[in-house]
Amino acid sequence: MPTVGFDGLFLDQTTTGVGMYASNLWRIFRSDEQSGMSTRVLTPETDAFRDFDSSDSVQTAPPSYARSGKALKLWWEQRGLMQAARVADADLVHVPHFAAPLMRNRPLIVTIHDVIPYVFPAYRSSASMRMYLRLVSRATRTADAVLTDSECSRRDIVRYLGIDRERITVIPLAVDEQYRPDH
Repeated sequence: MPTVGFDGLFLDQTTTGVGMYASNLWRIFRSDEQSGMSTRVLTPETDAFRDFDSSDSVQTAPPSYARSGKALKLWWEQRGLMQAARVADADLVHVPHFAAPLMRNRPLIVTIHDVIPYVFPAYRSSASMRMYLRLVSRATRTADAVLTDSECSRRDIVRYLGIDRERITVIPLAVDEQYRPDH
């Protein structure tokens, strides 16, 4: 049975768009016993992820220089995620946000919800943000598959990142159960 390593970095941020997407997708992965695949959530070993079920997760301890904030996020995206994927013996990795690792040791699927920092220059005004965007954009171009939420986002990804339209699959987001009317 193939194993998917699911990047759980945003699972503790359920009030953000990416956090909500990741949480709902993870819930579906865990409940879908008919899929013919095993899914393991991959997270950094931090207090935020202490309560994860160890049978479903693989955690990797960050080095001392990357214990919190932006340093932790960058370390996780570029090093920790692939370390955890190796430990989980994942056959492929799904990153549910625009931050693929540049160097990887297995197939990668990345979800890009939008490319707002490219569409609106104010989002990339700092030198550090421009450097970060160059890094993740370059890494994302090497992903085996790219998922996005809409045709508009696909057009933006093609325009701003130069990814071939045929490598991008549009999968509209679903409405959470809590927003469905009772019958």
